[in-house]
Amino acid sequence: KSKICFKCRIGLAIARRLGLEKAKIVVSSRCTENVTKAVESLRQEGIDAIGVKCHVAKPEDRAKLIQEAIKHYGGIDIFVSCAGVNPYIGPITECPESAFDKNFEINVKSSFLFTNEVMPHLKQRGGGSILFLSTNTIFRVVKEISIYTASKVCLSVLAKAYAETLAKDNIRVNCLASGAVDTVFLSKVTIKACTKINKLNSVSSCIVIGIFNF
Repeated sequence: KSKICFKCRIGLAIARRLGLEKAKIVVSSRCTENVTKAVESLRQEGIDAIGVKCHVAKPEDRAKLIQEAIKHYGGIDIFVSCAGVNPYIGPITECPESAFDKNFEINVKSSFLFTNEVMPHLKQRGGGSILFLSTNTIFRVVKEISIYTASKVCLSVLAKAYAETLAKDNIRVNCLASGAVDTVFLSKVTIKACTKINKLNSVSSCIVIGIFNF
């Protein structure tokens, strides 16, 4: 049975799946209401779960999340890093510096810092697994969300570096480049951008096993 740290909405779906496989779950969000709802929904399905409010850009929040996971479940075996923001949708030439910085602060820097903070605990358990959540638009430009995509490209490179570095410690590191998922996050993307993303996703329907890799 694994002890897991999760972040974000798609992370809840991942948490549910692993919880149904008898993993013990720790979910988080910067919004207390989201944490409460997530824990309730998981427990209704018989999943052993707790929730912790956490803003991933705040060191004290990240530390608290790790501490609560260890306090309740004795350790951490799997860490899923999928917190993400996209404060700007539009032409790259008009993106304000504040939006650019926010993308990289949350999508890249926080994942980097959080991973380094969780890593010693995975090593103590004799190994584990780390999963980063990216996007399939890293393989094809959707110009309205190019800054967001650029941050996810950086994340995928970090994942590869971590994978090579931590293999000797029996820690697997993967980066999931997901397609379009019906979330509040995606609803903010323009119709034009969504159309491009869905065209990319539709390719998988032509493949027998339903998986589209590059």
